[in-house]
Amino acid sequence: MHDTSVVLVCCMLLAVAAEGYPLPPQGPVLESPSDPALDLRAAVTLEAWVRAQPQPQAGARLIDRHESGTNNGYLLDTHPGNSLRLITSNGAVSYAAGLDASRWWHVVGVYDAAARVQKLYVDGQEVAAKTDGEFPQLTVRD
Repeated sequence: MHDTSVVLVCCMLLAVAAEGYPLPPQGPVLESPSDPALDLRAAVTLEAWVRAQPQPQAGARLIDRHESGTNNGYLLDTHPGNSLRLITSNGAVSYAAGLDASRWWHVVGVYDAAARVQKLYVDGQEVAAKTDGEFPQLTVRD
């Protein structure tokens, strides 16, 4: 268990002729085995480079360490459609980002319980923030 800010960087830049890793609507998944090092509790920064094809309403999961249908753990995805959303134990914050395949987008979700921060960034600019809620420690699935 970690009680300090930890940065988890997910760079989907597995270059195939400089095209990157595709995120088609029903695309492949890169999966990491469960590891206690991923059980972040106090803070998390999720970061990805995205060049997204049109997504269905459900969007695509970019970085996921939570149980579907719950607010435990953390999730950065493109729900709804090609938007951007961060789900944590404090609920969700989202932004209609309009992510597309025209270029690479740098997306970041930040959660820090002690600092009461839950924010989204696109290309280095803050685009959404959640300031209400209890800001509990993150819970993770077993």
